[in-house]
Amino acid sequence: MQGFTDSEINKTYRKLMLSLLSLDPQVELSIANSIWYRNTFKVQQSFIDINKMNYDAEIAALDFKSLQSPDIINKWIAGKTNDKIKDVIKDIGPQTVMFLVNAIYFNGKWKHPFDEKNTSRRPFAIPGETNHKVMSMMMNADFRHGAQPDFDALEIPYGQGNYNIIILLPNKDKTVNDVIASLNGENLDEWMNRMKKTDVQLTMPKFKFSFKEQLKDALSGIGMGIAFDSSKANFAKINPNVPLFISKVQHNTFVDVNEKGTEAAAVTVVVMDKATVSLRPRPYLFTVDRPFVFMITEKETHAVMFIGKVMNPHL
Repeated sequence: MQGFTDSEINKTYRKLMLSLLSLDPQVELSIANSIWYRNTFKVQQSFIDINKMNYDAEIAALDFKSLQSPDIINKWIAGKTNDKIKDVIKDIGPQTVMFLVNAIYFNGKWKHPFDEKNTSRRPFAIPGETNHKVMSMMMNADFRHGAQPDFDALEIPYGQGNYNIIILLPNKDKTVNDVIASLNGENLDEWMNRMKKTDVQLTMPKFKFSFKEQLKDALSGIGMGIAFDSSKANFAKINPNVPLFISKVQHNTFVDVNEKGTEAAAVTVVVMDKATVSLRPRPYLFTVDRPFVFMITEKETHAVMFIGKVMNPHL
């Protein structure tokens, strides 16, 4: 975040986290952070303190050589995501010294629940397919709605209305990629402010999916490439004596939208590795395979004590 000090970023995150957790008692939301580091790796105490104080991070040293270590981290992840995300860490490489884990769990009941009796198979257009149908829910209620040039927007509230899901439905001559390309922080706020309460008959498919992806390319594309560069990354605040870089960022997501509400979980694991020492240059080949001269000298004065030539070492 440009224009902010590290301290300001940490305090802003903590303020946001605390406010999100206390907004709506009818919505279950948890945000958990943890740091797991190799028990032979030295971590700056200031780094540990900042993460405990601002991020409520659970921090533990593990024997990464032990086959049990991935299970310990995976058990923590499963516990923080209501068992929706499991087995994220498969193994631990010899250069890996730290895992930074963020886990979010959300369970929100609709402010206006759908009646399961109104759920049935209804058409859903998929490019290249015909007569495709999916299980879709239907209800009538007042929702905030706004029509935009490229799409229709509908806000569906959970609980007391502090949390909502916003559906952006592309116009028939547009695609989801067109909608995504038009989104940014400024116009999203503007569109949301323009939405007005409207009597809506809503038909929406139930859906449930899980997703996992490596984020290295995506994060590099938005300016974080240096963090993945073993020769340029700077994580001295973790350990000033060992060069570190991010070797992998694994993101897993689970979402289930049904008549009762939405259950969702997400985990992001940042894997920190030691930068390997650069390989020594290939040595210059000095092959004594022909007659040669030799000298025996004194180190300090460089006086030549003996000098000679070898024409045939066997004689």
